[in-house]
Amino acid sequence: MNVSFKGFGEQILTFETEAELKAGVPVKVTDSGKVAACGDGEVFAGFTAAPSREGLAAVQVGGYVCVKYSGTAPAFNRTLVAADASGGIKAAAAAEGKTAAGREVLVAELDSAGGYVGIIL
Repeated sequence: MNVSFKGFGEQILTFETEAELKAGVPVKVTDSGKVAACGDGEVFAGFTAAPSREGLAAVQVGGYVCVKYSGTAPAFNRTLVAADASGGIKAAAAAEGKTAAGREVLVAELDSAGGYVGIIL
């Protein structure tokens, strides 16, 4: 690819965490100043920018991030996504009679062979 979105509008905050978190994991805010890994289908606040260390996690809450996806690739442009069961994201789906829950992101890149999607939070 001849273009790059890396570094665009990055916003990284430091939170406390009780569990070890790998880099690139979708996280949710669980308490005042605390985050934990998201479960399947949950709406995420951001992604860990690096592995957690000494009970602290750097969480990217804005800008461009490249993450793993599962299932059908999220559609380009603005779309709803949610955390998946494997520490990545998936296209948000609505249960029968309910509205889909997810976070709206801008899908800017897709690597379907590698299973990665580039999104702007």
